Amino acid sequence: RDKGYMPELSHHGHRCANIENYRPAINFLEDQGYQIVRLGDQSNPPITGYSKAVIDLPFHEDYDSFLDIYFAATCCFALNQSSGPASIVRGFSKPALMVNVSVNWDFPPATDLLMFKHYKNKITGAELSYEQILNLGLAELNMDEEFEKAGVILEENTPYELETALKEFVSIQRGEKRL
Repeated sequence: RDKGYMPELSHHGHRCANIENYRPAINFLEDQGYQIVRLGDQSNPPITGYSKAVIDLPFHEDYDSFLDIYFAATCCFALNQSSGPASIVRGFSKPALMVNVSVNWDFPPATDLLMFKHYKNKITGAELSYEQILNLGLAELNMDEEFEKAGVILEENTPYELETALKEFVSIQRGEKRL
């Protein structure tokens, strides 16, 4: 989900992330022999510079929205952020690494791993702990304007964090590592 998705709804900007930050993670999956299918819509920028193992589904010439459901149903796991495809994957009980997530009271299935965005004090730049996030009531917020008013900036996960988390998640899926 990129900021190009429904720009008239500016309240959801904290749920967006830059697809280019996912490049090392996608490259890792390619190197491991996985087929990668990116779901979404054409309001997001296309991804380029990958092998044929990476399908940018919304930009595929044969795209049909049913394919989102098909690939969610047949995937071995997903790398998601808070968006519609995450709900589809969850509906098929597929394990997911949920990244760039804002802290909230949505309890994911036990098969999901979460990696939250970084909550930072807008004035000092200090990163807030999970305890501080909860104590300040930030898990109750779900609109950009509310985070602004609370003096908090949400920063997305770095390319390194995304790749590292994905490597750990894949090792768990392969049974090489336990939660």
